[in-house]
Amino acid sequence: MGKVKNIFVIGGLATLLVAGVSAVTMVKATDVPNGLSVSPTSNKIVLMPGDEYVGNVTVSNPSNMGASMAYDTHVDPFFVNDEYSVTLGTENDYTKMKDWITLSNESGVLQAGESADVEYKISVPESAPAGGQYAAIVVATAPPAGGEGVSIREVWQIAMPIYASIAGESTLSGTISDIDMPSFLLNPPIQASFMVENTGNVHTNVTYYMQVFPLFSDEEIYTNEEEPVVSLVMPGTKRTIVSSWGDTPPVGIFRVVQTVKAFGSESVTEKTIIICPVWLLFLIFFAIIAVIIWIVMRVRARGKKSRKETASRGRGE
Repeated sequence: MGKVKNIFVIGGLATLLVAGVSAVTMVKATDVPNGLSVSPTSNKIVLMPGDEYVGNVTVSNPSNMGASMAYDTHVDPFFVNDEYSVTLGTENDYTKMKDWITLSNESGVLQAGESADVEYKISVPESAPAGGQYAAIVVATAPPAGGEGVSIREVWQIAMPIYASIAGESTLSGTISDIDMPSFLLNPPIQASFMVENTGNVHTNVTYYMQVFPLFSDEEIYTNEEEPVVSLVMPGTKRTIVSSWGDTPPVGIFRVVQTVKAFGSESVTEKTIIICPVWLLFLIFFAIIAVIIWIVMRVRARGKKSRKETASRGRGE
């Protein structure tokens, strides 16, 4: 159902400053060879009301150009929008944790190849609601100190999301609907999609398995059992999950077994899929027309022969 893990935001934000203009972009660490990186890339924890949790984010400057890099850190609310893109700064009942987090050091300078730890402390209030709470520690390259006039520079941001489950009356519930896998395809691949609605109050993983067999055989020709599609679904949201068999043959009839594990239960469905490209449809069509013409011609020939024989017998009499 796609995955919600190692989640980062990709977006552009232009901010007008007194001393210049900076473009701010959120990216994955792997996309910024000369920018910042953070470790770990995400953190999933279980907390009790009244708990104090201390963690560390390691900020690194992997630049291979020998450049030093200044950075700032801050905490943002972290959730998803209706299109299931990650959003920072949007507050709701599941992002209260942003106000529970304090950072030990909010800025620094890293030489090329250097790293530094940023400690964060989560102070959970006694009145914290049970269920999921989400925030992100955001690390950004800092604008240059000083300088006059207007300049343009790019500011890279990278976020480490924190997925917290607050102990208490957590509800794990939801539904799976809009399951779609066409029975007839003109072109590969075989693809499945379904909608997951998390009606509970905590995030959960949905795991999808696909097994493919020939129509009249139990010899498995494809499975994603070792690498199933695992998608994290946030509370109170709906997520469309899509999975496909990338090496689907261009022609064939297959039996597909789908298994979805979610909300503490398992659902198994089976479907027959026919893949028939347009050129094969035309070939079959012309073959059928040819057979029909052949049959008509045979019937006419036999009828003509029968009439001749009848006429011959009549003249003989």
